[in-house]
Amino acid sequence: MNIKQAIELINKRSFEEAIFQLNQIIENSPENVEAFYWRSVSFLNLKQFENALYDLDSAIDKYDEYADAYTQRGVVYFHMGKLQLALDDMNKAAELEPKNPYRYSSRAYIKGHFKQLESAIEDYKIAIELDPEDAVAHNNLGLLEEQLGYGSMAQKRFKKADQLSVNNDGKLIETDNTRIEPLAQRELADNETTNNSNINFTTLLKQTFTTKKGFNEYWSFVKGMFK
Repeated sequence: MNIKQAIELINKRSFEEAIFQLNQIIENSPENVEAFYWRSVSFLNLKQFENALYDLDSAIDKYDEYADAYTQRGVVYFHMGKLQLALDDMNKAAELEPKNPYRYSSRAYIKGHFKQLESAIEDYKIAIELDPEDAVAHNNLGLLEEQLGYGSMAQKRFKKADQLSVNNDGKLIETDNTRIEPLAQRELADNETTNNSNINFTTLLKQTFTTKKGFNEYWSFVKGMFK
């Protein structure tokens, strides 16, 4: 079993099996940062937040420039109700990868829950500048503008989000995996398996919240996120 196979199990949502395999990898190679990271992905999906947090702390201790690990730990902190810690990690991830739009949309989401609406709006604008086809960023930006009384601007955002989400026949636009971003710790010794993998946690979240694929299923949920 290697990291790539564990990622494939995660992609199939076989989280407990992935954890079993990753336990063996960590036992044999306790310095394997990726194994801790991917095990945290499984724990998070199983809502085992303390276990996910332990693994992310371990990954960051071993490689403190791992942007994906900071983002994921921010998500874990968010689920645990530790919003300031979540925001701190999102700030660190954006600092490490300032050209990655997902860092800003993730941070904007956290800021929205802090009611830091103006700052969240600025982050969504940066995310859209970096990725103009991010339908959910357009939508979430509109929701924040609507809350601040910018109704006409919000409607333009919603219209743009709808245009990016469906084709002329009103059908959901699907995307492939060509926009998947490499892991931040690609420079580590085991980067060969990383570069050959088809998915990472950032991608999992983007497929749910910040890309067109799966958008139809989540549209109503996202529309009500900040209401």
